[in-house]
Amino acid sequence: MKTIASWTLLLVAVGVLAVLVVVPRLTGSTAYTVLTGSMQPTYPPGTLIVVKPTPGDQLKAGDVITFQPESGNPSVTTHRIISIVYDASGKRRFITKGDANNATDPVQLVEEQVRGRLLYSVPYLGRINSLISGSSRSIAVFVIAGGLGAYALWMWISSIRDRKKPKPPENPEPGAAPPDPPMPPAPTQAVPAHAEVGGRHSAGSENRCYACGADQSGRPPLAYSAVPDPPSATPVIPSAEITQPIPFIK
Repeated sequence: MKTIASWTLLLVAVGVLAVLVVVPRLTGSTAYTVLTGSMQPTYPPGTLIVVKPTPGDQLKAGDVITFQPESGNPSVTTHRIISIVYDASGKRRFITKGDANNATDPVQLVEEQVRGRLLYSVPYLGRINSLISGSSRSIAVFVIAGGLGAYALWMWISSIRDRKKPKPPENPEPGAAPPDPPMPPAPTQAVPAHAEVGGRHSAGSENRCYACGADQSGRPPLAYSAVPDPPSATPVIPSAEITQPIPFIK
Protein backbone atom coordinates (compact mmCIF):
# COMPACT_ATOMS: atom_id res chain seq x y z
CA MET A 1 0.00 0.00 0.00
CA LYS A 2 2.87 2.36 0.75
CA THR A 3 4.42 1.77 -2.67
CA ILE A 4 1.10 2.24 -4.46
CA ALA A 5 0.40 5.48 -2.58
CA SER A 6 3.88 6.80 -3.33
CA TRP A 7 3.68 6.11 -7.05
CA THR A 8 0.14 7.55 -7.20
CA LEU A 9 1.33 10.76 -5.56
CA LEU A 10 4.25 10.94 -7.96
CA LEU A 11 2.02 10.49 -11.01
CA VAL A 12 -0.41 13.14 -9.77
CA ALA A 13 2.40 15.63 -9.24
CA VAL A 14 3.83 14.91 -12.70
CA GLY A 15 0.38 15.33 -14.24
CA VAL A 16 -0.20 18.67 -12.54
CA LEU A 17 3.19 19.93 -13.65
CA ALA A 18 2.49 18.79 -17.21
CA VAL A 19 -0.90 20.47 -17.61
CA LEU A 20 0.18 23.69 -15.89
CA VAL A 21 3.59 24.25 -17.43
CA VAL A 22 4.96 21.65 -19.83
CA VAL A 23 2.12 21.33 -22.35
CA PRO A 24 1.42 25.09 -22.54
CA ARG A 25 5.08 25.80 -23.22
CA LEU A 26 5.42 23.07 -25.83
CA THR A 27 2.30 24.20 -27.71
CA GLY A 28 2.81 27.95 -27.30
CA SER A 29 -0.44 28.19 -25.31
CA THR A 30 -1.42 30.27 -22.31
CA ALA A 31 -3.09 29.03 -19.12
CA TYR A 32 -5.98 31.03 -17.62
CA THR A 33 -8.29 30.61 -14.66
CA VAL A 34 -12.07 30.93 -14.96
CA LEU A 35 -13.22 33.49 -12.39
CA THR A 36 -16.93 33.91 -13.13
CA GLY A 37 -19.87 31.63 -13.78
CA SER A 38 -20.73 32.77 -17.30
CA MET A 39 -19.61 29.44 -18.78
CA GLN A 40 -21.28 27.15 -16.26
CA PRO A 41 -21.84 24.26 -15.99
CA THR A 42 -19.12 23.28 -18.49
CA TYR A 43 -16.41 25.57 -17.10
CA PRO A 44 -17.25 26.60 -13.53
CA PRO A 45 -15.13 29.10 -11.55
CA GLY A 46 -11.73 27.67 -10.61
CA THR A 47 -11.35 25.72 -13.86
CA LEU A 48 -7.97 25.81 -15.56
CA ILE A 49 -8.21 26.52 -19.31
CA VAL A 50 -5.32 26.39 -21.75
CA VAL A 51 -5.79 28.55 -24.84
CA LYS A 52 -3.75 28.11 -28.02
CA PRO A 53 -3.37 30.96 -30.57
CA THR A 54 -5.44 30.11 -33.66
CA PRO A 55 -5.86 31.99 -36.95
CA GLY A 56 -9.27 33.61 -37.46
CA ASP A 57 -10.06 31.61 -40.59
CA GLN A 58 -9.77 28.36 -38.59
CA LEU A 59 -12.35 29.42 -36.01
CA LYS A 60 -15.94 28.27 -36.37
CA ALA A 61 -19.25 28.50 -34.54
CA GLY A 62 -19.21 26.41 -31.34
CA ASP A 63 -15.54 27.06 -30.53
CA VAL A 64 -14.68 28.41 -27.09
CA ILE A 65 -12.31 31.37 -27.42
CA THR A 66 -10.52 33.75 -25.12
CA PHE A 67 -10.61 37.36 -26.28
CA GLN A 68 -9.83 40.88 -25.18
CA PRO A 69 -13.12 42.84 -25.11
CA GLU A 70 -11.56 46.31 -24.88
CA SER A 71 -8.47 47.65 -26.58
CA GLY A 72 -5.77 48.58 -24.08
CA ASN A 73 -7.43 46.59 -21.29
CA PRO A 74 -5.41 43.42 -20.46
CA SER A 75 -8.42 41.58 -18.97
CA VAL A 76 -9.77 38.77 -21.09
CA THR A 77 -13.05 36.85 -21.38
CA THR A 78 -13.70 33.28 -22.40
CA HIS A 79 -17.00 32.69 -24.22
CA ARG A 80 -18.35 30.54 -27.04
CA ILE A 81 -18.70 31.62 -30.66
CA ILE A 82 -22.36 31.33 -31.69
CA SER A 83 -22.07 32.82 -35.18
CA ILE A 84 -19.67 34.43 -37.65
CA VAL A 85 -20.73 37.43 -39.78
CA TYR A 86 -19.08 39.81 -42.25
CA ASP A 87 -19.39 43.58 -42.16
CA ALA A 88 -19.83 45.91 -45.16
CA SER A 89 -16.11 45.86 -45.85
CA GLY A 90 -16.06 42.01 -45.89
CA LYS A 91 -14.20 41.71 -42.60
CA ARG A 92 -14.95 38.69 -40.46
CA ARG A 93 -16.62 39.33 -37.09
CA PHE A 94 -17.37 36.90 -34.26
CA ILE A 95 -20.53 36.98 -32.13
CA THR A 96 -19.95 35.35 -28.73
CA LYS A 97 -22.06 34.41 -25.73
CA GLY A 98 -21.51 32.81 -22.34
CA ASP A 99 -23.19 29.43 -21.90
CA ALA A 100 -24.96 30.63 -18.75
CA ASN A 101 -25.88 34.10 -20.16
CA ASN A 102 -29.23 34.94 -21.71
CA ALA A 103 -27.91 37.51 -24.19
CA THR A 104 -25.00 37.70 -26.58
CA ASP A 105 -21.97 39.87 -25.88
CA PRO A 106 -22.51 43.51 -26.91
CA VAL A 107 -19.31 43.71 -28.96
CA GLN A 108 -18.74 41.90 -32.25
CA LEU A 109 -15.14 40.75 -32.19
CA VAL A 110 -12.55 41.11 -34.90
CA GLU A 111 -9.70 38.65 -35.37
CA GLU A 112 -7.15 40.90 -33.63
CA GLN A 113 -9.10 40.67 -30.36
CA VAL A 114 -9.00 36.89 -30.18
CA ARG A 115 -6.20 35.45 -28.04
CA GLY A 116 -6.82 31.86 -29.01
CA ARG A 117 -9.07 28.82 -28.96
CA LEU A 118 -9.54 26.50 -25.99
CA LEU A 119 -7.12 23.57 -26.13
CA TYR A 120 -8.13 21.77 -22.93
CA SER A 121 -9.45 22.43 -19.44
CA VAL A 122 -8.94 20.87 -16.01
CA PRO A 123 -11.38 21.44 -13.12
CA TYR A 124 -10.09 23.01 -9.88
CA LEU A 125 -6.52 23.49 -11.08
CA GLY A 126 -7.20 27.12 -11.89
CA ARG A 127 -6.78 27.94 -8.21
CA ILE A 128 -3.24 26.60 -8.27
CA ASN A 129 -2.55 28.42 -11.52
CA SER A 130 -3.57 31.72 -9.91
CA LEU A 131 -1.23 31.17 -6.98
CA ILE A 132 1.88 30.50 -9.07
CA SER A 133 1.39 33.09 -11.79
CA GLY A 134 4.11 35.49 -12.89
CA SER A 135 7.69 35.09 -11.69
CA SER A 136 6.70 32.58 -9.03
CA ARG A 137 5.74 30.16 -11.80
CA SER A 138 9.34 29.72 -12.95
CA ILE A 139 10.50 29.17 -9.37
CA ALA A 140 7.73 26.66 -8.79
CA VAL A 141 8.68 24.78 -11.94
CA PHE A 142 12.28 24.26 -10.80
CA VAL A 143 11.24 23.36 -7.26
CA ILE A 144 8.60 20.85 -8.36
CA ALA A 145 10.81 19.36 -11.06
CA GLY A 146 13.72 18.97 -8.63
CA GLY A 147 11.50 17.46 -5.98
CA LEU A 148 9.96 15.00 -8.41
CA GLY A 149 13.40 14.00 -9.70
CA ALA A 150 14.72 13.41 -6.18
CA TYR A 151 11.61 11.48 -5.23
CA ALA A 152 11.82 9.27 -8.31
CA LEU A 153 15.51 8.56 -7.62
CA TRP A 154 14.74 7.64 -4.03
CA MET A 155 11.96 5.26 -5.14
CA TRP A 156 14.30 3.62 -7.64
CA ILE A 157 17.05 3.09 -5.05
CA SER A 158 14.54 1.73 -2.54
CA SER A 159 13.19 -0.79 -5.03
CA ILE A 160 16.72 -2.06 -5.80
CA ARG A 161 17.53 -2.34 -2.09
CA ASP A 162 14.33 -4.30 -1.42
CA ARG A 163 15.15 -6.75 -4.19
CA LYS A 164 18.54 -7.53 -2.64
CA LYS A 165 17.09 -8.36 0.78
CA PRO A 166 16.85 -12.13 1.45
CA LYS A 167 13.31 -13.36 1.49
CA PRO A 168 12.15 -15.06 4.75
CA PRO A 169 11.11 -18.73 4.50
CA GLU A 170 7.48 -19.28 3.88
CA ASN A 171 5.61 -20.16 7.07
CA PRO A 172 3.10 -23.03 6.95
CA GLU A 173 -0.54 -22.30 7.59
CA PRO A 174 -1.49 -21.95 11.27
CA GLY A 175 -2.46 -25.30 12.77
CA ALA A 176 -1.11 -27.33 9.87
CA ALA A 177 0.90 -30.40 10.91
CA PRO A 178 4.35 -30.83 9.39
CA PRO A 179 4.51 -33.45 6.66
CA ASP A 180 5.51 -36.98 7.73
CA PRO A 181 8.97 -38.15 6.68
CA PRO A 182 8.98 -40.92 4.10
CA MET A 183 9.02 -44.42 5.58
CA PRO A 184 12.02 -46.61 4.64
CA PRO A 185 11.18 -49.89 2.90
CA ALA A 186 10.97 -53.02 5.06
CA PRO A 187 14.28 -54.89 5.06
CA THR A 188 14.30 -58.22 3.38
CA GLN A 189 16.96 -60.90 3.40
CA ALA A 190 17.64 -63.57 0.88
CA VAL A 191 17.58 -66.82 2.76
CA PRO A 192 19.05 -70.01 1.22
CA ALA A 193 16.56 -72.78 0.69
CA HIS A 194 18.83 -75.28 2.45
CA ALA A 195 18.74 -73.41 5.79
CA GLU A 196 18.49 -75.26 9.04
CA VAL A 197 15.09 -76.77 9.76
CA GLY A 198 14.03 -77.16 13.34
CA GLY A 199 17.24 -75.56 14.58
CA ARG A 200 19.57 -78.15 12.97
CA HIS A 201 20.95 -78.93 9.56
CA SER A 202 19.59 -82.26 8.42
CA ALA A 203 20.68 -84.42 5.53
CA GLY A 204 18.84 -83.77 2.38
CA SER A 205 17.65 -80.38 3.60
CA GLU A 206 18.77 -78.94 0.29
CA ASN A 207 15.64 -80.48 -1.27
CA ARG A 208 13.20 -79.43 1.43
CA CYS A 209 10.99 -76.30 1.62
CA TYR A 210 12.27 -73.71 4.01
CA ALA A 211 8.78 -72.74 5.20
CA CYS A 212 7.19 -76.13 5.82
CA GLY A 213 10.03 -78.69 5.40
CA ALA A 214 8.21 -80.62 2.65
CA ASP A 215 10.32 -82.77 0.35
CA GLN A 216 11.10 -81.03 -2.92
CA SER A 217 12.83 -84.01 -4.62
CA GLY A 218 12.32 -84.17 -8.31
CA ARG A 219 11.71 -80.41 -8.53
CA PRO A 220 14.15 -77.70 -9.59
CA PRO A 221 16.20 -76.66 -6.57
CA LEU A 222 15.36 -73.29 -4.99
CA ALA A 223 18.38 -71.03 -4.83
CA TYR A 224 16.97 -68.42 -2.46
CA SER A 225 13.65 -67.48 -0.88
CA ALA A 226 12.98 -63.76 -0.37
CA VAL A 227 11.14 -64.08 2.95
CA PRO A 228 11.97 -62.43 6.28
CA ASP A 229 14.00 -64.40 8.80
CA PRO A 230 11.78 -66.32 11.25
CA PRO A 231 12.07 -65.28 14.91
CA SER A 232 15.03 -66.99 16.54
CA ALA A 233 13.10 -67.67 19.77
CA THR A 234 10.49 -69.81 18.04
CA PRO A 235 12.14 -71.89 15.35
CA VAL A 236 9.96 -73.28 12.64
CA ILE A 237 9.51 -77.05 13.12
CA PRO A 238 8.02 -78.96 10.22
CA SER A 239 4.91 -80.94 11.00
CA ALA A 240 4.26 -84.35 9.51
CA GLU A 241 0.57 -83.48 9.19
CA ILE A 242 1.40 -80.87 6.59
CA THR A 243 3.09 -83.33 4.24
CA GLN A 244 0.93 -86.40 4.96
CA PRO A 245 -2.55 -86.81 3.53
CA ILE A 246 -5.50 -86.78 5.91
CA PRO A 247 -7.01 -90.29 6.17
CA PHE A 248 -10.55 -90.69 4.95
CA ILE A 249 -12.98 -91.26 7.83
CA LYS A 250 -16.09 -93.34 7.07
